[in-house]
Amino acid sequence: MRIVTWNLRGGQTTASDSDPLDYFADQLRVLNPDVICLQEVHSEGANSDAATIGEKLGNYTCFHIAMNPSTIAEGKELGLAILTRDAHEWPTLREFPPLPVQPTTASGAPMPQERIGVQQINYANVVVGNVQLPRLVDLRQSYQDADNVGWVRTISETLASLPSPLILCGDFGIDAGPGETFATMFQDRHLQSALPAEAATYSRETLHSADLNAPDAIYYFTDALQIKDSGIVQTMTDHYLCWADVEPAEPPETIEPAQVQPEVTGPAEQSEPETTEQPE
Repeated sequence: MRIVTWNLRGGQTTASDSDPLDYFADQLRVLNPDVICLQEVHSEGANSDAATIGEKLGNYTCFHIAMNPSTIAEGKELGLAILTRDAHEWPTLREFPPLPVQPTTASGAPMPQERIGVQQINYANVVVGNVQLPRLVDLRQSYQDADNVGWVRTISETLASLPSPLILCGDFGIDAGPGETFATMFQDRHLQSALPAEAATYSRETLHSADLNAPDAIYYFTDALQIKDSGIVQTMTDHYLCWADVEPAEPPETIEPAQVQPEVTGPAEQSEPETTEQPE
């Protein structure tokens, strides 16, 4: 199964010579994925960019959920979307609690709390989770702040409650990197990164953030799954297109116990009976 994750940032791209949705569809068509997880996807009423991309690709079913008013285009909403090759049951959304600290603008004005959560769907006997977490660096906060410890713990517990075998992907938006922030949960759930180590998943030229540490990620359940191949496509977008080929893990090799052959011996030699001398 090939799975991809991509934060569309509301359909922004530097490929000015083409329609943004055509560009997204063209890039996805090259990878020919089975499951597509998208974050920050624009919608307006019943019109969804994710659904349009699915129509351009053909043979995909789109599951889109609007989450928050867009900060990129007025009158639109940003949300999560999962596209699959075949129709499946509608995914569920597990919501996280709002930030414990009121977010504010640079001038100190209060901002509305974001609705955040993880979109979950079952595909080919694998649970796929699609998540987007807020970039706290934009709010002059950190996932490591003391005020946010309990909030981070609740998110970790929610992610840990997802069924197995699990593929968890999306934009974690975390300043310290998801592997550090959720280290205990990943270890307990046997989740490991599928993407090349130390590879950037976003364009530093467009996001202008040195604080992010590969926020886009794909994690997989190592007890039942293994990675055949993976990569990051440096697209003309803020966030790069990440992909991984996932397959069932090979069962551990069993070592047959050595067959011990019984030792074959000839007939036992007859020994002369011992005689004892009788005292005279």
